[in-house]
Amino acid sequence: MDDGSHESNQLTLGGKIPTLNDRLNLTLDYAQSIGSNDNSDFPTRAVVGAEYKATKNLTLLAAQEFTWGSGATTQDTRLGMRSALWDGAALTSTVERQFNENDDRVFADVGLKQTWKINDAWKMDAGLERSQTIANAEHYQFNTNVPPASGATTSTGATDDFTSVSGGATYQVKQMTWENRLEFRLADSENKWGLMSGLVKEIDSSWAWSGRAQVYQTSASAGLNTTKVDLRYGLVYRPPQTQWIVLDRLDFIIDDESGGTGISSNSWRLVNNFITNYRPRKDLQLSLHYSAKYVQETIDGSDYSGYTDLLGVEGRYDISKDWDIGLQSSILHSWNSGQLDYCEGISIGYNVVQNAWISLGYNLTGFEDKDFSQAEFTARGPFVRFRFKFDQDSVRDAAKWLGSY
Repeated sequence: MDDGSHESNQLTLGGKIPTLNDRLNLTLDYAQSIGSNDNSDFPTRAVVGAEYKATKNLTLLAAQEFTWGSGATTQDTRLGMRSALWDGAALTSTVERQFNENDDRVFADVGLKQTWKINDAWKMDAGLERSQTIANAEHYQFNTNVPPASGATTSTGATDDFTSVSGGATYQVKQMTWENRLEFRLADSENKWGLMSGLVKEIDSSWAWSGRAQVYQTSASAGLNTTKVDLRYGLVYRPPQTQWIVLDRLDFIIDDESGGTGISSNSWRLVNNFITNYRPRKDLQLSLHYSAKYVQETIDGSDYSGYTDLLGVEGRYDISKDWDIGLQSSILHSWNSGQLDYCEGISIGYNVVQNAWISLGYNLTGFEDKDFSQAEFTARGPFVRFRFKFDQDSVRDAAKWLGSY
């Protein structure tokens, strides 16, 4: 592994065909790399799978995977089963064989999950998973250009056997949902743990808010030790009858890295994304997006800080019942350096199903920012975007969206 940035652009497609009165499900998942394919974790990939319900409580699993990357071509065969042992319990077991230019490996995965319904409001679950290598070929040599289908990739590039334990609790009433999860993943090369807690509260038919806390920590025997914390608050305004929709999300993010190359860094940043949508008439809508962040970073004892913001506008016009066209423009401003970056693009959208659109677009100019680009499509070149319409019954769904992207 290196400290560089590697990028892969992909188009993905998937589908499922139920047969034999829903006893047999055939699946296909395909990811096609377009242009740059430098990130070995995202090669061109095809997976053909089948799930057969042998009995009421037993499902047989099979899958064949092929990958074509810039550094390697691989094949993986997986066979397994999923069984409902008793009420609320599920057991999954698979055996997999991997082939590529440099190795031949057989390993097994076993997982057990149990759920409990305490009462009408509370639910709990616990899970255990183990991945163990059964056999390696004598010429086994891990290829760092091959993403593992299972297990973990260590900092030295080896595939790691692991044991993971997780537990969760959910509290849900009419206008509030509170979800919590704690996970541990133990391996010879590194140990990981994560804590997640999220709350969604619907105030009334117009307002809802959400909060989320995430903590992830990795301790490697030889490599980077990392800690990441993300505290998030979201707010949505969407009355049943309105020309205006308002979304706002605030994140406080902490990143800490040490070990590895010997370069240590820690940073925190405050990021806010504000989006408002105005529909003056049925066939026209206008959007305004303003994002801002302040970053404080320390790298090997040297301090750096800066303020960056983004201002974007978009207009969309309905050409017909199913087709629309849009224009978008945004400016990224780094205040410390005085640098300005621009994005201008055009897109055309199609109403594939009720309240859902798919758009194909192209940005003539563009930029990338790890905090802003995830919410918008600002990179130069082609892009695909999915859009969904929120109705009067989906304020809670909008609040959940604020807590997930």
